[in-house]
Amino acid sequence: TGDTLLLTLRDALIRAEPASEQVNIFKGQVDRSRADKTVAWSSLLPQATLTPAYTRVIETPFRQYFEQSGGAPSNENPFTALSNWQVGGNVRWTPIDFAAYSQIEAASRGIDLTRLQLSSQQAYTILTVAAAYFNAILADQLLGIRVSTLQQAERTLKDIQLGYEVGTQSEFDALRARVARDNQVPVVTQARANRAISFTQLKQLLDLPIDREGRRLCRGMSFY
Repeated sequence: TGDTLLLTLRDALIRAEPASEQVNIFKGQVDRSRADKTVAWSSLLPQATLTPAYTRVIETPFRQYFEQSGGAPSNENPFTALSNWQVGGNVRWTPIDFAAYSQIEAASRGIDLTRLQLSSQQAYTILTVAAAYFNAILADQLLGIRVSTLQQAERTLKDIQLGYEVGTQSEFDALRARVARDNQVPVVTQARANRAISFTQLKQLLDLPIDREGRRLCRGMSFY
């Protein structure tokens, strides 16, 4: 159904890395270190600069000397042209720049460092998710054991209570069975709380909806 999730250990580990904010942060740092190295390398490449310019002439004192028929100025003459385009530029290249080489080397070491930090964070994320996964399974199984113990205590209480009513069991036996049953109630409550906490922690690590039905999520859990 829509609120049921079959979650194996493999699925949990696959979900772990994309859901980890720290892993994504370190991935961004790796990309930034690579960009820093690219910028450092670019300083060793030829640098070309182009500067275009456009001039629009409203009036020129040479117009009267270069007028065409009809009184219009000639655009082919540089003195009377109304529109002038100019392009200038320069090229600079410094093939030997020790400062740039130092920046490239520093950027390379930065890439190695961020990759190491990323690998360390990925391993820590996998370890954390695996531990949370097995803790959730253990908490669910312990809850099942506590619930079974409580059910067994309730059946025992019913049998002894019935025996007490027909006279085959003493009042002390009935009281002892009731106390044994009542003692299991807080144990089950604590086990249910531990299970809820374990599942919530796992959901947070995997970026799953917190309000997803925990019992159904548990029943879908399996590992190979």
